Amino acid sequence: MLVYDDDKPDHDALIQKTYDLQHRNWALALETAQQATELYSNRVAAWFALSSLQQLLYGKAGLPRELLSRHRARFAQLERALAQNPALSGADLGGMYGYAVMLGDDVAAERWRERLLREAPEHDLALEVSLLEVRKAASTDPPSTTLAKLERLWATAQSHHRGPLASYAFDVALESGDFGTTARWLDRYAEFQPSDLSVALTRLALNPAGRELGISRLRFLLGRLESSDDSERALFLTKEDQRRNDRRRRQVLAGTIGVALFEGGKVSAGLEYLDAAVGDGWNVELFSQAAEIKQKLGETASAFELWARVAVDPWTPKSAADSLSTVASEAVGPDRWSRMLRSARDMMAGWFVEAASDLSFVPAHARLAGSDGSLHTIDEIMDGRISVFAFSSRKSYWALRDLETLEKVAGLVEELGGRVITVVDEPWSDGLQQFLQTRHLSFPAYYDAGSEARSAFGVWATPTYFVADGSGRIWFANGEVGELPNQVAALRHIEGTGATAPPIVAEADAPPTTN
Repeated sequence: MLVYDDDKPDHDALIQKTYDLQHRNWALALETAQQATELYSNRVAAWFALSSLQQLLYGKAGLPRELLSRHRARFAQLERALAQNPALSGADLGGMYGYAVMLGDDVAAERWRERLLREAPEHDLALEVSLLEVRKAASTDPPSTTLAKLERLWATAQSHHRGPLASYAFDVALESGDFGTTARWLDRYAEFQPSDLSVALTRLALNPAGRELGISRLRFLLGRLESSDDSERALFLTKEDQRRNDRRRRQVLAGTIGVALFEGGKVSAGLEYLDAAVGDGWNVELFSQAAEIKQKLGETASAFELWARVAVDPWTPKSAADSLSTVASEAVGPDRWSRMLRSARDMMAGWFVEAASDLSFVPAHARLAGSDGSLHTIDEIMDGRISVFAFSSRKSYWALRDLETLEKVAGLVEELGGRVITVVDEPWSDGLQQFLQTRHLSFPAYYDAGSEARSAFGVWATPTYFVADGSGRIWFANGEVGELPNQVAALRHIEGTGATAPPIVAEADAPPTTN
């Protein structure tokens, strides 16, 4: 980090660190923003950054009254100091506008919006304001007018804003039916927002007029993935993580091409892509699409092999799975349907177990505090059941965002005979109890006093998830919340079939843990 001679961290470095951390360690990002306001109490960018993070953290409930009052007092102080300054930087103008918006002060926001657009039209927030105004007017403007406005914005947009701008302009052009303009914005999309390009190409490929162009571009992306090397791997991903992510992306791309070819009347070519896609990974949405196509073609047996995969997925509602079983038993016979279900469970378990972690066992003797203050070892809490450990925090936006899904996960895991164990990073208090109750969370939460479990698991940010079998062997680490029920279902299937776990790594080979 940059420092001054007196060793005080540089303001701009602190702000940059705040935004860098918010996608990796929300609590540390919040602490960094707080530090920036303490060291630079007269700098609006620091207060705007802090209020933005806090607003995201509290969500729809909004900032607590006392905190909101403090921010409003600070905003008033900053406005008195800056309002008469005719030579403010774009950062100050954007910060004051953004701060006013965050605080819900519409009158002040309008004052600073006018200055921002007039005095610093190329600033990040100025472009966002202009784009928002274009989007609002698009409901009454003809597409040609909207696209002309977007072209003018493109001329002054900085590179990091061109991706979102191209994304919206592509949508407008596609809906207008002007495929010459669509192709131009698609090229810009590919240059400035390549990570999301497949989304745009999917829409294009499923549009009759843009199908050929969309399929051609999707094939190009698929070819690049098939020949990709380690050079494009993110620093935080292992080679195995990257390989698995690439497989997922290839499956989606191949499936999309297959559906588009089929809808375009190229049945044989479409089926070739679909068959390749459904055989390489676990994607219930794709299985459903392919099954419907095969049923239309009269390929009953292969269609129900795919429906079996849908039926065994834990996210499929029980009523839907039961309906599938009723229809399938009549179509292919109950015995054959049972074999299809067993095969589908084998496939699901195989796909998820392939990503089993190389960690060893949970820290069985680490102690966690229950809501009544009593201490329990992890071994006691697990009670021999498959367990999902969810490390969470009220200070993390990403952890809070996952809570609603985690509640659904807990119900599915309970149905599978497992349990979700949430580990929080703060002592029990009336505030924490109220927080959990207002969100109607059914799973137990424990306080990690002394960070004993956090250190043993190697958790440095929240949310972080682990899945262990009844013996305490960790099979899955650092996965996505939506995959947790599938991982538990895979372990249940393995227990039922007597399959063995991957080898435990030697202690010397285990990855280092950090607090």
